[in-house]
Amino acid sequence: MRTKTRIIFLLAFAFVALIGSEAYPAEYAWSGSSVSEDRGWQVINSASSVEGGALVLTSGTAPRVVSPQLNIPASESVMEITLVSPADGTGALGVGTSSGALVTKYFNITPGRRVYAIYLGDAVKKGAIAGFVMEFYGGAGGEYRLESVRFYKPSTLELLKVLWGGFMEPEIIKVSTINSITTPSFGPVSLPVMLYAFIIVFTVAASLAWPRLSGRRGAQGAYLTRAAALGFFIAAVTLALRMDYNWVKLRETESRTLSGKSAAAKVRELNGPETGSFLSFVDFVRKSVPEGKTVAPAVEPAGDQRATMARYYLLPVITSSKPDYLWVYNDASVYYDPATSSLKKGSAVVAERVKLFKAYSTLSAVYEVIKKRD
Repeated sequence: MRTKTRIIFLLAFAFVALIGSEAYPAEYAWSGSSVSEDRGWQVINSASSVEGGALVLTSGTAPRVVSPQLNIPASESVMEITLVSPADGTGALGVGTSSGALVTKYFNITPGRRVYAIYLGDAVKKGAIAGFVMEFYGGAGGEYRLESVRFYKPSTLELLKVLWGGFMEPEIIKVSTINSITTPSFGPVSLPVMLYAFIIVFTVAASLAWPRLSGRRGAQGAYLTRAAALGFFIAAVTLALRMDYNWVKLRETESRTLSGKSAAAKVRELNGPETGSFLSFVDFVRKSVPEGKTVAPAVEPAGDQRATMARYYLLPVITSSKPDYLWVYNDASVYYDPATSSLKKGSAVVAERVKLFKAYSTLSAVYEVIKKRD
């Protein structure tokens, strides 16, 4: 009787430890309104306002929220974002650590209100979280409502739930998805590693149990071979089902958001109306530049996605390091100085010996490079 009581007590204790959740300090949680009001927070690429305690972001190219400097222990390994999205899209999370490292996580965004739980323990194992950046893509010009952000240390049951959610999260649709997809993982452990571990454990256990369960005695090697074959079969079926699930979810998203639309409309759907406006300008440049001539952006900041996008959508017009024409898009800091026949950004000269070729708008134009005669 005492043994049974002890067992019940131990099971009850284990259950409480499993489901128990540690309270999180107030400094590790923010409402949407406090994100807007606290000093040090920044909202980039978007107009913002506060409505009903939520931070409302009017989607531009990619609304971005930057935190002030923080000091959150690495043990607070789950970041929870409560967000209302206008459409399917992608969330990008950049987390800076006290050691100076930068961790990047991506997650699928679905329409409506959803709580996104992102596990950071596999990347931030020690030290502290020093700050973070959240960026949202694909809102198609709608409004995002950021209701809250918090970091917390999960209980075992909560951690398993978060890891399972990450494991079953479909692949993020991106350029490389056309060729390959990321291997699913359960926290720091990838699916192939889990399956190989299962095969080893299953093979050993089954080869030992098989003779006893069947009541037959025989060569242990035969049972080992059968157990290994069955283990590989189960692992292969599991891998196929998980990967096929991924393709089904990708197909559902693509059918809902992209099916039946033109290439330009698909780009606009995924990147918002600002990208659609930029592609209209790119089309203007492509039609304006004479056949056989090359182009380049007059100003190309490091990591500028628009310049990379233009290289593709300008084809068959080639982007060259020694261009015949330069383009400027929606940049109020760049202007043409007719007195010196140069393009300037502030007081700095970005291109000499040029002349206006065609204007698209007040802030966007194509300039011809004046070649020296031989």
